[in-house]
Amino acid sequence: MSASPAAERSIPQHLVVDFDAFRPAEPGSDPFLVLQKLQQGPEIVWTPHNGGHWIATHGETVKAIIDDPERFSSSSILIATPNRDPLVPAEYDPPQHGPLRKPLMLAFLPKHVKRWALEARDLAVALIESLKPRGECEFMSEFAAHLPVIIFLRIVALPLEDREKLVAWVKQVLQRSDLAALAEAHQKINQYIDALTDERLAHPGDDLFSQAITADIGGRRMTLTEARGLGRTMLLAGLDTVAALLGWTARYLAENPAARRRILDEPRIIPRVIDEMLRRYSVANIARVVREDMEYRGVRMRAGEQIYLPTCMHGIDKNVFANPLSVDFDRTDSHQHLAFGSGIHRCVGAPLAHAEMKIFLEEWLARIPDFSLDPNNPPARVTGIVHSHETLRLIWPRPGT
Repeated sequence: MSASPAAERSIPQHLVVDFDAFRPAEPGSDPFLVLQKLQQGPEIVWTPHNGGHWIATHGETVKAIIDDPERFSSSSILIATPNRDPLVPAEYDPPQHGPLRKPLMLAFLPKHVKRWALEARDLAVALIESLKPRGECEFMSEFAAHLPVIIFLRIVALPLEDREKLVAWVKQVLQRSDLAALAEAHQKINQYIDALTDERLAHPGDDLFSQAITADIGGRRMTLTEARGLGRTMLLAGLDTVAALLGWTARYLAENPAARRRILDEPRIIPRVIDEMLRRYSVANIARVVREDMEYRGVRMRAGEQIYLPTCMHGIDKNVFANPLSVDFDRTDSHQHLAFGSGIHRCVGAPLAHAEMKIFLEEWLARIPDFSLDPNNPPARVTGIVHSHETLRLIWPRPGT
């Protein structure tokens, strides 16, 4: 849904900020630091960019809105992307949401995650062993865009040769370089998913997508529109988020040798390490839609307006976490992060993402314990609906040198 321009709305001037969600600052700047600056002002502000929308800046406010489907609808979770079919089940509210979500919940039971994690570990080892003799790599394209993406393709039984084009389309949607590219990417994704859905409905297999779109959801099956919407959701969620999380984790470890040594010396802390990385570098920026005209926390909102909810606002808020910009593996509350959302829309794939991050830490550090950023090729950060790296070049001593 589109939002009203600030001029028509007479937004109080102290609530208006100059903030573009897709270009929050200069290229390459740290998106988390830019967003944290907004926390110095009101807990809800308005930006005229991208059609005009609200922004929740305080961590507790972000969580409260995510957990409040009665006042804030999930009918459009991507900021400023109107006129498209809904994502399933992400853009459905109760009571429709629960039955549409159930097939995915059953697909991500621990027994299934365990099987996929075994495949992910074998793949991670093979990738790392192929990179290790070189003494360098571009981490995002040569590891992060392989491990979670290939496992996703296997889960939904998609051809490996489709990986590069699918990743490119998803990046266009999530990072939105320009409107023409965004429209083209949406069109290509829609064509791909529509053809896939038709094929799987006609000839269902034992893959996750086939099982989900042919499952019983409250005495019926998904409609064709719902099935296609599920396919788009899985594609957008499965091809970028974990890769982005791996990138931030690899960068932190490259810059902090003491952290690498501690993980190697105390592998039992790895679950805490993962939660702390998820807290400090929460990458997803979602949105909700105001259901009806109302005053919320002192702000007058109109039905149909979007509110932007950067999940990192929770993790980097000093009123939620002490010294939030500092990574501390001894925190006891890191698990309260919002990296995978909250409430009824918490990401069903979170256990697999957690497993893949664990595998990366265990297998990479065991084989390449000493690595750093390439001083001749500094990292290039990129933001949008997901905070990530365009490039992340790492170097390490070559074996035998």
